[in-house]
Amino acid sequence: MGPTDHLSPSGSVSTSSLDRSHLNEPADLPPGTGRLAVLFTHDGASNVTLAREIVHRWRLGDAVCVLDGRTPTGRLKPLLTRLGPHEIFSQGFWRQRTQARTYPSRVVAVVVTSGTTGDPKAVVLSRASLRAAVTLTMAVTGRANWYCCLPLHHVAGLSIVARTWLCGTDLKIDDAFDARRCLSGGDNRWVSLVATQATRVLAEGSISGWNGLLLGASAIPHELFQAASAQTRTHATYGMTETWGGVIYDGYPLPDVAMRLGDGRDESRIEIRTPTLMDGYLEDPDRTTAAIRDGWFLTDDIGRITNARLEVLGRNDDVIVTGGVNVSPDKVEQALARIDEITDVGVIGIPDELWGQRVVAYIPADQMSLGIEELRARLSPHLLPAELPRELRAWPGPLPRTPGGKLRRAVLRADSQAVR
Repeated sequence: MGPTDHLSPSGSVSTSSLDRSHLNEPADLPPGTGRLAVLFTHDGASNVTLAREIVHRWRLGDAVCVLDGRTPTGRLKPLLTRLGPHEIFSQGFWRQRTQARTYPSRVVAVVVTSGTTGDPKAVVLSRASLRAAVTLTMAVTGRANWYCCLPLHHVAGLSIVARTWLCGTDLKIDDAFDARRCLSGGDNRWVSLVATQATRVLAEGSISGWNGLLLGASAIPHELFQAASAQTRTHATYGMTETWGGVIYDGYPLPDVAMRLGDGRDESRIEIRTPTLMDGYLEDPDRTTAAIRDGWFLTDDIGRITNARLEVLGRNDDVIVTGGVNVSPDKVEQALARIDEITDVGVIGIPDELWGQRVVAYIPADQMSLGIEELRARLSPHLLPAELPRELRAWPGPLPRTPGGKLRRAVLRADSQAVR
């Protein structure tokens, strides 16, 4: 049914080609059946097994939805009812369900994401959008072999499986991220990582043996990008689940992709038009209508376009307005990350009677070696006065993040409200 797998010396699982098509472009997908198959990560099966089963269902024409097996039962039951899968792969076996919904035959995947807000969205993705996503990535990477250490219930991990299948290339896959395994696993392959993962890998050694690196999911510190680029071909990507991941590389849209700022201001909401765009949100027509207008996807991010290059400033609801000045928390975090004593940081705005909002920086308690005044002094060469944090708060451990590495600012805001 699928590839041969074996354990490599690093302990990761390798797979041979999922489908050797040897075409100059991605293979066509089989016709859709209207059925949905659900699989679970962290459910006893290895990621190589999950990848093989995902491809098996795609070969049959089924759509797939990969869920985090750690989802609490109280959330999982209503989610499964909403999804209405035809079959579920659990504990290494397929189980058929009697009450299943029929999906349009064009649907190839449903990706459930809560992002940074905790509000679950079921993103419906089509076969045409998947093939377009693979084609766009090939314009940058060519027919690449890939190493994957990203969760398969996220679009970044799922899309790597799709690329190797439709391109007939080799997939080497790990069950979880480990910096040392990733370092060797990426040799002669392309790798996709978030910034925190890449930082850890670079601390372990050289990535010069990699064919290339895609960095995404969050703001990429300039120093990290430079360090990675000095060793291998590196691209900072921008996209989201709704666009099958990155469609803007290094600030420029990929072929057939367009971008604009929604209201024409210098800094405003980013809108994207792309052949990889989702069909919509499952059973949520209002949210779909609000997100897609005349073929343009209205992101939740604000940005700036200079000389045709996009700079992402942060989420629209994350922007801090202090003293009438718009402050990007991502920019402040990148400046804080330059300080040697700080390796993890989150920035939010909290209400302030004088300034409207004040900039507050959260860092782990064990990194609280600097006072706020020394911190501001170190940051002043890199930030405007309004961007300098006015308060420094300790967090008991690593900062709260999604499995994809995005900061959960809503958790920090909740904490700030509790301690005010």
